[in-house]
Amino acid sequence: PPPLALLELVHLFDDLDGPGLFLELPPAESDMPGSRLASIFQVVQTDKSGAPPNLPASRKILDWMRQSGVPFSFFILLLVLFVTVIYLIIRSGRREIDLAEDKTVTEGELTLCSAMVRDGLFEEAGEILLRLSEDHPQWPDIAALLGKTYLHIGNLEEARLELKRALTLNPNMPSVRLDLACVYLRMEDPTRALTETDSILAGDNRYADAFFCRGQALEALGKDDLAVRAYQEALSINPRFRKAQEKLETLQGDPEGKTRPST
Repeated sequence: PPPLALLELVHLFDDLDGPGLFLELPPAESDMPGSRLASIFQVVQTDKSGAPPNLPASRKILDWMRQSGVPFSFFILLLVLFVTVIYLIIRSGRREIDLAEDKTVTEGELTLCSAMVRDGLFEEAGEILLRLSEDHPQWPDIAALLGKTYLHIGNLEEARLELKRALTLNPNMPSVRLDLACVYLRMEDPTRALTETDSILAGDNRYADAFFCRGQALEALGKDDLAVRAYQEALSINPRFRKAQEKLETLQGDPEGKTRPST
């Protein structure tokens, strides 16, 4: 590999009489790809006592080649190897930078967080989503999933803020609006929850979960007959909607066989 070739060149100079050579490498704490280029594989001349350089390394190399009878093509090859190393370093550094801004990587992390939320790893997903939210404040999907995570944790105010931010960035997200309605229900604000579900159903009247949430809001407002209709709509769309069936049985199973009328 090119680095080994350069090291072999240094060993050759160490075997010669007179001034020797060493490789000046970049500081260990430097983590910027560009900062490495100024010093990595830089051949510097010094004498045996460690005195400062007094001749350019390239002149020393050419003098040594003339004295040793090394073909000039060898020097060209050495330059090609050196340039190749520098090119690979630059390319590697750029890939590291691009990787941090790569949309595909962010989408992959978002997919991972979604799976973590489904598996109940809310705290772990929240940490990743907070970082993603700081890096990509204009991504509605990140704000939406962060809001859902807060909802599961029970941090209702933060959930409300993140879900509203997601809807500000992209109003056409019915599942996010449904999460917001659920937040309002848990905050004991059924009127706002009803507003959100009605907004969803205005655009999609086949959304069973929205009808179920609407039924919950109507029930909280004391409008049981309208709540029954909402649960029935949910069941007509999804006959296996167990929670809607349980709600319906509870409301229709009162001792007088009636439900409370809406006012």
